[in-house]
Amino acid sequence: MKKPKISLGSGGIKGLILKHVEKAVVALAVLFFVFLVLKASKLGGDFDLQPDQLQTASVEADKAIRAPKTGPSMEVPLWGRIADGIKTEVPAGPYVIPYPWMHQLFPGETLRGQPQVFPVEKLRAATGFGGISISASGVLGGADTAMAGGTDLGMEGAEGGMGGYGAGGKAEGHRWVVVTGLLPYKKQFLEYGNVFRNAEVKDPRRDVPSYSYYDVQRAEVTPGVDPKEEDWQPLKVFSDMMERRKKWAGSQPEIVYGKFLHRTTGVIPMAYPLPPLVGKSFGPEIAHEPEIPLYYVPEQKEQREEVNLEELENDPEKLIQARTLMGRVGGAGQYGEPEMYGESYESPEQDYGGYGMESEYGMEAGYGPGGGGYGGMAGAMGPRREIPEYQLFRFMDFTVSQGKYYQYRVRLRLANPNYQMPAQGMESEELTKAPFLETDWSMETKMISVPLDSRVLAGPVNVSSNVNVVPRGEAVTVFFKEADGTEVAEKHAAVYRGQLMNFYQVPVKEEKPAPSLYGAGEYGAEMEGDIYGAGAPEPPKAKKRQPKEEVEMIDYVTEMLVLDFQGGSPLPGIDRLKAPGRTLLMDPAGNLILKDELENQEEWIEFFPPEEKKKPEQPGDIYGEEMYMTAP
Repeated sequence: MKKPKISLGSGGIKGLILKHVEKAVVALAVLFFVFLVLKASKLGGDFDLQPDQLQTASVEADKAIRAPKTGPSMEVPLWGRIADGIKTEVPAGPYVIPYPWMHQLFPGETLRGQPQVFPVEKLRAATGFGGISISASGVLGGADTAMAGGTDLGMEGAEGGMGGYGAGGKAEGHRWVVVTGLLPYKKQFLEYGNVFRNAEVKDPRRDVPSYSYYDVQRAEVTPGVDPKEEDWQPLKVFSDMMERRKKWAGSQPEIVYGKFLHRTTGVIPMAYPLPPLVGKSFGPEIAHEPEIPLYYVPEQKEQREEVNLEELENDPEKLIQARTLMGRVGGAGQYGEPEMYGESYESPEQDYGGYGMESEYGMEAGYGPGGGGYGGMAGAMGPRREIPEYQLFRFMDFTVSQGKYYQYRVRLRLANPNYQMPAQGMESEELTKAPFLETDWSMETKMISVPLDSRVLAGPVNVSSNVNVVPRGEAVTVFFKEADGTEVAEKHAAVYRGQLMNFYQVPVKEEKPAPSLYGAGEYGAEMEGDIYGAGAPEPPKAKKRQPKEEVEMIDYVTEMLVLDFQGGSPLPGIDRLKAPGRTLLMDPAGNLILKDELENQEEWIEFFPPEEKKKPEQPGDIYGEEMYMTAP
């Protein structure tokens, strides 16, 4: 039997496929559609919701998605304080970029503004009393006002002049409170530099701090009670100072370095002139240690450097230095002295530069209070020195009363650097109208007590080994006579516990001599402590009572109560010395005061010097031992 063949030609399978492939594709598509329909018909689900219900469900779902999801609750401590902190603005200072993104190669010019002014710092007060030399002529020892010391514009110091104290007169007793503080000069100087450095309009004479005046208020207080605003009363600064200086026999030389004294353009110096005390000197209370110390110890003469005249003759350049060595400037007046400086506020650490113009430090010096050395050189020619951190503020109040308590506060006035300047270069025309810039009131001083005219000096304490014998002490009461500024004293051989140290109608046995200070000396009133020299009046001698003269009676009213004693017991040793005595007192305000024998010994001896034992003369020595010892 013949097997059939599969034809692969156009009439075989190939032809079959070509003729029926479209039908097969269509058939498969129909079958797939039928499959999908059958499959969909068998699917189940909840399709009962209406369209509006679907829309509502969609909105609810959207709200649920957008609503914040609350987590578990937690308790936050101090939530109220934290919430209040939200109201406080975040300070931008810690986040400020110190350097600008686009730094200018050259600073642009700005309009003139107004610098901030700073009040006096560290104000404090101290009390004092004593005799002040009063001029017989009533006008500063016969000298012109400007030559008597201070900062007024005076005549140029004559070589080897004798300005200063004048030629004698009488003495008056005064009490005073001296108030000292620190003028923040360097801080103020740099503030002026920050404001005026790039100003379009500059004036070297104005663009530096110039303290011109000050106001002082005083409150009379009760211990333990803070003063109220209405308790602060103004004091007369200008009129009181001028009236007193007219009566004084000159002024004591200043004992503070010149760089710490502000040279004011006004008539009121920032450092109150020192009155000519009789028989005593001022101490550290008129300075402000440690920032502003005294430059010499009172009554201690300065060793001056010898000048080689031949060497100066051969080297004229050294004559500039010689002028300083041979005689200091007779106290710089309004315009400074060679020790002062020119100005430059380019850097806080930079020395004073110098405009070299008629500014506070750049003008010719040598104008001053009284005599002295040669006139000074121009300030701008002097050596550049460091800007002083502080300068001295000092005020003296002579209107205080004994036994009262006071507090003080001060407001400074600086010359307005923009006063009456053209308005074109100003930030505001208002800056040109006020003549002064006023600081805020300073912090008030601590309460200061003006002591009574009578005071107590403690002496030795006597104790007994017998317990039935109460200890007793020795004391001296001292009375200050306001009429002439002298002091009288009375010794009390025995005072006891519980005794009130008031003694009435005590006759004056002998007054302590109170020699006046000598003249200013050959180098003028500005020498450091040079109180000896030509033209010095003789110290007054102790007054001798005439036979029929009435004995003066004194009331020693100290209001001090003796509480207890310490010391007086024998010390070990062959000399059998006794321990120094101490006396515990209570003042009228209830304060406890401890008086020490050793601390009061020097003043005790001034009133009651120990008796000197006379040495017997050697046989045959007709001149005595002293003459023999001093013979050449």
